[in-house]
Amino acid sequence: MIARLEAEPFPARLDGAARSMLDFLAPELGFTQRVALANLELFGGLVTRTLVREPKSAALVRTTVAPTLLRAGTSVNILPQVASAHINLRLLPGDTVAGTYARIERLAREHDVEVSYARPGVEASPVSSVDSEAFRRIQRALRDVYPELPLAPCLVLGGTDGRHYTSVADDIYRLAPYLVTPEDVDRIHGTNEFVSVERHAADPEMAEEVG
Repeated sequence: MIARLEAEPFPARLDGAARSMLDFLAPELGFTQRVALANLELFGGLVTRTLVREPKSAALVRTTVAPTLLRAGTSVNILPQVASAHINLRLLPGDTVAGTYARIERLAREHDVEVSYARPGVEASPVSSVDSEAFRRIQRALRDVYPELPLAPCLVLGGTDGRHYTSVADDIYRLAPYLVTPEDVDRIHGTNEFVSVERHAADPEMAEEVG
């Protein structure tokens, strides 16, 4: 069942926050990338396939499935009578809890696996507008701090408290106020996860004072 989930991932699609991110970043890229991103009607499939090749970017375009807890045998010389696995899913905006459950349960029936849910599923949060005055204010504030960097929206992959405000706000923006390197991304939910003082402070002079 786990191998089947890995071999048949959820369908990928390029829209919402991921599409907006590429629209914002396109002017900063090389000629070939600019042409592809400016013509997603023609090259959208190629761009999507490129994103799904890497786990870091695949989560931007598809619902993810991660086996996190596996349990089976209790002794080295006894065959396990029961095996269980906890599967963690993170929904791409536009996918639904009901549709996700239906897919999991269909595969489970084919493999004679019993499915239960540790807690009720949580729908993906709505995608916030990139055309609002609130978004433009965030852009201006970030440009004051990082004038040399391109600014783009992105899909936040982790769950945040922002989902509790969807009933009282049209747009909810998540902001992590520190710099993230590729090495930092590799440590998220992994070995030796941390945020350095220098990255959190962002300003090198401030980091020296804090350190």
